[in-house]
Amino acid sequence: MIGQTTLSMIRDIVTIFGVIAGFSYYVMTVRNSNKARKTQLLMQLRTLYLDKEWLKDFAELLEDEWTDIEDYNKKYGYSNNPEHYAKSFRLFEYLDGIGYLLHENLIDIESLYYMSQGAGTPVQWRK
Repeated sequence: MIGQTTLSMIRDIVTIFGVIAGFSYYVMTVRNSNKARKTQLLMQLRTLYLDKEWLKDFAELLEDEWTDIEDYNKKYGYSNNPEHYAKSFRLFEYLDGIGYLLHENLIDIESLYYMSQGAGTPVQWRK
């Protein structure tokens, strides 16, 4: 015959395993949610890379030539070339946003690099 103490111990052990299982499930769910959010964010960033107009602006900005910041402002600054300024401002703000996401660890550098196939952000920053 099983004593009252033994039944109490079994009940406590089952409760402990239930709490451990619940906590493990919670941790797995949070990890999967974070991974899904990062993936969704990367795919949203990728849609801009695939936009025809954005790609044209991107390529055009790579063609820019200047010697220093004064030369750049004379050729491409807002007062001299507002159309070009709007394109470059849009691109630089986009790249700045990606930098912020990287800094905050909301996306990782390897995923971003492979998503852009090694082009995009690194190419423009080197320019």
